Amino acid sequence: DVIDSTREYQNQFFIRVNSTGNRLSDLIQRIIKVVSEIIDENETQLRELTDNVGRFQQKISDIQDNIEEA
Repeated sequence: DVIDSTREYQNQFFIRVNSTGNRLSDLIQRIIKVVSEIIDENETQLRELTDNVGRFQQKISDIQDNIEEA
């Protein structure tokens, strides 16, 4: 009858909504993982660049000292 048909429709609808929600949740988790990896890589590169800048600043300072002595 109509009530059973409506219940069946609701059940199928909720199953589809739940399935879609689960897929979205999985996708969000994968996105979070990728973004976290990108952030980690960026932090590593930033540290390396900062170290390089520090070394270059020391070399520039040494060169300036040599120029002043000359």
